Amino acid sequence: MIISNVQPEFQTSWAELVRLDPVHPVDEKKDLVRRFGHDRIIYTMMADGAPAAMLQVALTKSAPLTATELWNKKEQEEPFFYAVFYSVFRLPAGDAVKGSVRDLIFGAANDLRERFPTIDKYITLSPIPSLRKNFKKKPELEEVQEFVVAKKDPVARFHMANGALPWAVRPGADFSKLRRTESWGYMASYDYTPLLNNTVEPMSLSPILQPVT
Repeated sequence: MIISNVQPEFQTSWAELVRLDPVHPVDEKKDLVRRFGHDRIIYTMMADGAPAAMLQVALTKSAPLTATELWNKKEQEEPFFYAVFYSVFRLPAGDAVKGSVRDLIFGAANDLRERFPTIDKYITLSPIPSLRKNFKKKPELEEVQEFVVAKKDPVARFHMANGALPWAVRPGADFSKLRRTESWGYMASYDYTPLLNNTVEPMSLSPILQPVT
C-alpha cells in the first residue's frame, strides 16, 4: 500500500474521482477548481496501482465554523495553522482493499507536518447525517453534543473509532439542501491532534464537546 499525494497536474481521470465525494458533493459552490487551490491538498491511498481511498484537506489559518468559510473562493496564504480533513471516503477500487483509512489520515498528517510545520491542529468539518432520523424536531445544541459523543451517528463512530475526539458542534454550519435535510444544518468537528501527537491513549479518552472556535 502506498500513500500518494494528488496534485492538479495528475491525470484528468484522477481529478474526476473527486466527483464521487459523498461528504461534500461537488456542486457550483464546491467545484473541482476550488479543491485544487494551493491551500488544498488531496491524498489517496493506493492499492495495486489504483486509488482506493481519498482524503481532502483544507489548509487554513483558523477553524472553519461553516461550510461557507470552507468553500470561500479566496485562497488563503501561508502560514497555515489548521489542517481540516473535510472529506475522507473509499473509492470503488477500494471496496475489496483491507487497508485502513486511518493509515491514509496518518500518512497525510506526517506529510503535512514536514511541508507545513506551522500547522498544529488537525480537525474535521463533518456532517451529522443521521441527526434528523433520530429527532422529530430540531434539537438543542446540548442534545446534538450528547448525540455525537454517544457515537449514535455513523460519522461520529467512524472518526472516534479512528482515534479522533469530538471537538465542537457547529449549529447553522451548512444550509445546503442536503445538510438541511440531514441535520437542520448542524455539523461537527473532530480533533485528531491528540492522537497524532501521541499525547493521549485513544482508549482512555473522555471527550468533552464544546462549541469552540
